Amino acid sequence: MHFVFMSVLMIQIKWVYVEGYEHNYKYSICLGLSILYPTLYDMTQAYKSGWKEYLMDFWNYIDALYISASTSMFVLQMIYSPFDFRVKLTMSIVIFLGMGKTFFFLRIFESLSPIVTMLTCVISDLKIFMLFFLILIVQY
Repeated sequence: MHFVFMSVLMIQIKWVYVEGYEHNYKYSICLGLSILYPTLYDMTQAYKSGWKEYLMDFWNYIDALYISASTSMFVLQMIYSPFDFRVKLTMSIVIFLGMGKTFFFLRIFESLSPIVTMLTCVISDLKIFMLFFLILIVQY
């Protein structure tokens, strides 16, 4: 369902922001429906393993953030225009978290696993540089 959600999101971005078509609520509704499965899956996982055990894993926090940001994006798109700053900010967060989840799922394929592992290592090695770069950007 993650790929369905990301595909519908990319189609909506292309049509609304790139092509300039009017905002169509059917894509927002599809986004809302496709985020139901990950929500139910995580809730079931937390219930079966217990909340303490579920909250011990760092990646479950990332999943919860992804689900809550996606749900917020759905609600904001239903209330405001897609060109509203709040919608764009939430969409940026969802896309960033969605790319991470997509990389995680791509590790399943044997031919892509080394590439994903290499990108993960490179990104973790660049953390200090990115922090320094962010400080320089914020100062100016």
